[in-house]
Amino acid sequence: MKTYDYPCIFLSKKGWVNSEGKPFSMVSFYAEAGQMDIWSGVYRCGQDEKGYQRVLKEKHSTEIKKFLEVETNVIPNSVVIAFNGKIKDKGKFYDSAVLIKKASSKHIDEDGEEDSDIEIGTGILRVSAHSNCIAVANKEKILKEVELNKFRSASIIDGQHRVSGGNSAACNVFFPVTAFLGITKEDQAFHFIVINRKSEKVSTDVIEAVVPKVIYKNLQDRLVSASIIGSEADIIYSLDNSKDSPFKDSIMWGNKPGRTIKKSAIDKIIKYSKQLPIDAKDLLSETELIKAIWKGIKKHTDLFWQSKIVKVNRLEYKNQFLIKGAGVLPTLQLVVNAAWMANSIKPSSDPNIPNEKKVADSVYDYIKYLPNELFTCVWNKKSITNENSMQNLQRLMMDMIRTKKVLYKESGNNWFDEAKALKKKKTKRTKAKKRNTRISR
Repeated sequence: MKTYDYPCIFLSKKGWVNSEGKPFSMVSFYAEAGQMDIWSGVYRCGQDEKGYQRVLKEKHSTEIKKFLEVETNVIPNSVVIAFNGKIKDKGKFYDSAVLIKKASSKHIDEDGEEDSDIEIGTGILRVSAHSNCIAVANKEKILKEVELNKFRSASIIDGQHRVSGGNSAACNVFFPVTAFLGITKEDQAFHFIVINRKSEKVSTDVIEAVVPKVIYKNLQDRLVSASIIGSEADIIYSLDNSKDSPFKDSIMWGNKPGRTIKKSAIDKIIKYSKQLPIDAKDLLSETELIKAIWKGIKKHTDLFWQSKIVKVNRLEYKNQFLIKGAGVLPTLQLVVNAAWMANSIKPSSDPNIPNEKKVADSVYDYIKYLPNELFTCVWNKKSITNENSMQNLQRLMMDMIRTKKVLYKESGNNWFDEAKALKKKKTKRTKAKKRNTRISR
């Protein structure tokens, strides 16, 4: 058994009773996420008939982790927990938490009168941590979450993703904590329902109407770096400005010179990314998922992102990746969507690999079989930006990935023809081969 002491403020009120008619009180303090992860757990649905919490969403936890790893970022709203009464450790019973009062007084109401029904004060909250919890934290023992929760001193009512994200962050993260002392599991479920039903998300329109434009504009970089994305314009801004984006400084918008990727292509990529299967969306936020997918695509197609003319083996070709980019890039997103649904793209399940890398690597492992020759050959279709054309191109691209070769006219379609430069080179090789054959005879 180990204990942790936290300076706190406490409040108790006559009439505060739990579902069994026993009094309870509330305590507020600050705790480090790593310590909270040792002595607090989550009472999940399925753990027993009274479990009320949802399953942890790794994507949400990762977003919080990234947010908190920026030194200036904090989450000011409290994690809400409840201490569980007594715990048994090595044959002895211990209180999950003990409030040691240092100073207290009666509340003074608005008329200056002392309210004897309310006690408020300061003290130390001494929290017990079961030896099994300490052993798991020190990696001396392995226990599943459901088993470990039996030994934890507190249950998280609101804030499980914050605690998880803070605990996995590469820095010490502190949270304000509001704790119940003396409530039952039924009371915990009640407060969980109240918190989640009474909270109301403020819409993007309201935020933009209330926050002055000059302030909102100045905050945009900070919001995007913290993955606070409220609109598709924010997604495009993030894709064009984030250091880890494959589209950084490439998107044609805002009258910025030297850009190569059409905004209309990005608009469609965002649209089609919303059609990805649930298992993909559960891995990363919308913006981070697009970045990861396109890191994988860019790793294979990097040669074609800079100029409409590319040089391969000393020969110059028209770069169809950019020339036809308004249709090609969204079609590549459709290819990824279809391959993911068909399990041809399947990210690793290794928990030690970050989700961004899992996605980028799995996309690259699929898309690398698309012949780069596709972007240097002649495209006979003048426009491929309509839905029907992109769906046809998607099927052709997936066939090319399967066969590892470009499907030219002679392969049964009229979409592509060999580049003239390549034809000339092949003709020269054929003539040279014939001359060598004659000479050898």
